[in-house]
Amino acid sequence: MTVIARPVRHIGLATVLVLVVGAVIGGVSLASYREAGDTLRVLTARATGTVTGASAGAAVVTWAGRSLTVAMSGGVPPVGTRTQIAYDPADPSVAIIPGAALLTSADRSRDGVLFAAFLLVLVLLVDGWLLASRRWAARRPGHELVVRRISVRRGLMARTWLETEDSRWIPVYFDRAVVTLPAPTSVLAHG
Repeated sequence: MTVIARPVRHIGLATVLVLVVGAVIGGVSLASYREAGDTLRVLTARATGTVTGASAGAAVVTWAGRSLTVAMSGGVPPVGTRTQIAYDPADPSVAIIPGAALLTSADRSRDGVLFAAFLLVLVLLVDGWLLASRRWAARRPGHELVVRRISVRRGLMARTWLETEDSRWIPVYFDRAVVTLPAPTSVLAHG
């Protein structure tokens, strides 16, 4: 069991780090999504209005004798453009039009939640595959290979490989025993 303890620890620590970061991203995105959703949920009334002005990333919209400034995330529609309006029938001062900053915020927040969920599921699937395949390979009968250690350095990064007699390179996790391998040496390989 000590043979696979170091790689399993490495996978476990990397997974915990990714899960924590993914949970933080997902949590912040979910909180933002709920906040935007609470505002959007009350916008049940619909109307058609006209853009009558623009000011610093906001559109001034007029409909049914009301005038309202709506924050926009992208470009502001040209003056005179007819547009759909969603507003709160109990409080018409809360309204949005297509391209409103509130809609963009809700979309980004939803995408953040979906990204975090996808990331977490993907990492767990890959880790499950790594652990299952390595366990399966360790249970297979071993066979002798003659190998020599190769260390590839590029800047501050170093990677260790074992090269077989037929010039295949097998990547290995760092272990002090690998550094002291005589070249060539015979090892027991599984899988």
